[in-house]
Amino acid sequence: MKIVEVKHPLVKHKLGLMRENDISTKRFRELASEVGSLLTYEATADLETEKVTIEGWNGPVEIDQIKGKKNYRCADSARGSGHDGRRSGKCTERAYQRSRDVP
Repeated sequence: MKIVEVKHPLVKHKLGLMRENDISTKRFRELASEVGSLLTYEATADLETEKVTIEGWNGPVEIDQIKGKKNYRCADSARGSGHDGRRSGKCTERAYQRSRDVP
């Protein structure tokens, strides 16, 4: 498994805020969710894309789309990610995983 050290200033800042002594559970969960989103962004930065043509509001338009099979997990099933679909009431985020990494 590839290990990547994330040195992004926003991640460092939010992790620092999570270490505050008197942080509320609600605020901690919000920060954990934000860190999870940033880590997902970093983890998917090298996904390959392909050009596809779709029907846009003004006719056909060529767009970039993630190449190959799209495997994803709903945030409420991503244990330890800081996301909790049961509390938010809906699953709104998708974390794309490479097909070879999915069992």
